[in-house]
Amino acid sequence: MSKVRSPKSNVQCPMSKQNEARRRVLIVGLDGATFDVILPMVERQRLPALRALLEGGAWGELTSTLPPVSPVAWPSFLTGKNPGRHGVFGFEEIEGGSYTFRPIVAQRSAHRSLWRMAGDHGRRVIALDIPFSYPPEPVNGCLVAGYGAPTCPIATFTYPASLRDDLARRFGEFAVAVPSMAAVPPSDALFQQWDAILDNRSRVADWLIRNGDWDVFMIVLGVTDHIQHGTWTYYDTLHPNSRSPEAPRFREALFRYYEKADAFVGRLLDSAGGPLHVVVLSDHGFGTTWRGDLTRRVLVEGGWLNYRGWSRLGARIIDVSRRTYDGLPWLKKALHGRPAQRQRLKRAVARAIDWRRTAAFPAALGWQVHVNCRGVFPLGLVERGDARERLCGEIKERLEAVVAPGSAQRLIRRVWRRNEVFQGESTALAPDLLVEYANLYGLKPDSDGPNARLSTRRWDLVGSHVVNGILIMSGPDIRPMRLEGARIYDVAPTVLHLMGLPVPDDLDGRVLSEVFHSEALESRPVRRQRAVATSDKAAQDRPLLPDELASVRDQLRNLGYVD
Repeated sequence: MSKVRSPKSNVQCPMSKQNEARRRVLIVGLDGATFDVILPMVERQRLPALRALLEGGAWGELTSTLPPVSPVAWPSFLTGKNPGRHGVFGFEEIEGGSYTFRPIVAQRSAHRSLWRMAGDHGRRVIALDIPFSYPPEPVNGCLVAGYGAPTCPIATFTYPASLRDDLARRFGEFAVAVPSMAAVPPSDALFQQWDAILDNRSRVADWLIRNGDWDVFMIVLGVTDHIQHGTWTYYDTLHPNSRSPEAPRFREALFRYYEKADAFVGRLLDSAGGPLHVVVLSDHGFGTTWRGDLTRRVLVEGGWLNYRGWSRLGARIIDVSRRTYDGLPWLKKALHGRPAQRQRLKRAVARAIDWRRTAAFPAALGWQVHVNCRGVFPLGLVERGDARERLCGEIKERLEAVVAPGSAQRLIRRVWRRNEVFQGESTALAPDLLVEYANLYGLKPDSDGPNARLSTRRWDLVGSHVVNGILIMSGPDIRPMRLEGARIYDVAPTVLHLMGLPVPDDLDGRVLSEVFHSEALESRPVRRQRAVATSDKAAQDRPLLPDELASVRDQLRNLGYVD
């Protein structure tokens, strides 16, 4: 990773006493953003707003959740707690006593979000386009949910509810559902749709930030994640797509949308004015990984996952079908417009599972493994206790030993048991194993060495989420430095301290005190307070109505996040 210097001329003094009463914080989420794209572009003078924040502030990689996906990571940021406490482990959750998956509702958690914690102290909040924040919770200000919210007419994705119509009158209907670049190849038509969405978001954000009364303003830009899903394999020289005729065009598209995100940040800074603290983060990073189908294939080969009748032969046929779907862009594009055929293909594996002979099964696009335990699932095969622990150990060992064909390159960095990753009252609901795929970005295959065949088949390597996100903080109290060891749980308590507020004692994250000027910490040390219990869990825990459920499920399928 290249370095960005922090010149002394950009060092700022701690916030003066007269500004203590209004300690405003601007938070910008760049979904899926990675320093592997940002830093080279900064060096080429293509990201002026981010460059200024990097040179004058503290920055470093931000460790995401496992799996590193938005519905897990954003609630972890907002609550300052790990998934074992807030209870969201993926895009979907298993309905109790069944093998059926349903879309999650992130706000069902009884744990207070950053804006609720700020509102408890009278601070005003504006939160715009926040993924997986449906249904919107009451806040001291306003909230607009982002993708993962249903788009059906009955859905109210804003707080207050009247804000939806107000925004529509001023700027046109707010597009919660966004076009996918993961489930269909990138095209000029998709780029035009995203340009229109960004223009709408920019006008809405500018109006809210200039006219709203706020102490903390937060917005998430999803375009950085979506453009990478569509173009990453053309960016990474490890992938055969990077040598295709269309590669230069799609690489430049990736750079162009990072530039658009940077310009968006610059406009927010201009509109917000000062004094101000700024936090830029991503919920996860992006890189090159082996296909998530690898987890399923290993479970089949180990005899832990079995299919009705034709077993492994059928699994291989389906595997070829799915590889064909993902490896041939023209087929992917054709089936994208035919959801029934596409879903018939993608659901074939799950429908064919013989649960009475299955000890473990994958979920969450290969990031998770569930053990088919008795007393947990209706056709459980494995006894809880020692038998489950032995099975987890065997699967972990087999997965971690997998290398690329004709190569010594390990494809899975590590397999984690749930108790190694999660702590809290919801841990028992988590998948038994978490699979962390190795990030192969930047790896150069040898012409005749151990990695000679690493990139011979274009369908094996994909652009995907990795745990290394970004964190950039700048402002009067922040000293220029390179930050190490920050976790996504640490951002909320740090923001609370930036606002001059005490930190609840039940958060998993810590205040990143090392980023503050010593004078700022001496004059305003970190304060703790007893956590406030949430009394409105029942209101947040209502199930989605059928139309809402169908809308969310279709949205996630179109984005390529669920089968």
